[in-house]
Amino acid sequence: MFEIEAQTFETRLRGVNVTCIVTLDSAESPDVRIETRAKTLEQGVRAVSKFAGYCRRTLVLPVLSEDEDAWARVLASYYGFGLILESADRRREVMPAPAVDIADDQGPRRSFIRRVLAELPSA
Repeated sequence: MFEIEAQTFETRLRGVNVTCIVTLDSAESPDVRIETRAKTLEQGVRAVSKFAGYCRRTLVLPVLSEDEDAWARVLASYYGFGLILESADRRREVMPAPAVDIADDQGPRRSFIRRVLAELPSA
């Protein structure tokens, strides 16, 4: 069995600076994940929501207060995105991003995936 390596790159999609993580396990259904960073929960929810329904998406925020952390978890669960809290020396996944199945979609999601694949850096 072979291991498929993910390609990670920075780009701007839908008006948001993101980190894309693409695993090309098959041409029909590449695994595309988006991470977007924000300084505040409000800015982050606005940014990560632009990718709803297109791919797995994760919001990366600086470490939050206990109350903000609880609210961020509620919003991540409700809106269906992953949550990572990051400090200068630590990165902790609080909630994983839910999977999005796009294999049979020929509409907007498929177009979005094609746009991401076009951004892949050359080997």
